[in-house]
Amino acid sequence: VLIRTDIPVAHQVTQACHAALEVGFDHARPQGQPVHLVTLAVENREALQDARVRLACAGIGHHLFFEPDEHDGEVMGHTALASAPVSGVQRKPFSRYPLWRLPV
Repeated sequence: VLIRTDIPVAHQVTQACHAALEVGFDHARPQGQPVHLVTLAVENREALQDARVRLACAGIGHHLFFEPDEHDGEVMGHTALASAPVSGVQRKPFSRYPLWRLPV
């Protein structure tokens, strides 16, 4: 799951859950393989869109979550992206993103 870090932390957690839930509806669980969830960070909406393009070019299924609710008087828009389960070389496009961390 890729989550924008330019939105409040409470929203980040919720938006990551929304994206993971939606991608789960879209993609079947791999047979006989455990599924691991890794939460990664992107700086903003533009970085999230860049990640979407990168995954699409790599042929990796994903769900880009759109939040219609407002924050600070503006529609939040695309807030998080979750990929279909990946393994092996399919993990490579994710290596450029840092792990999500709780801000201090």
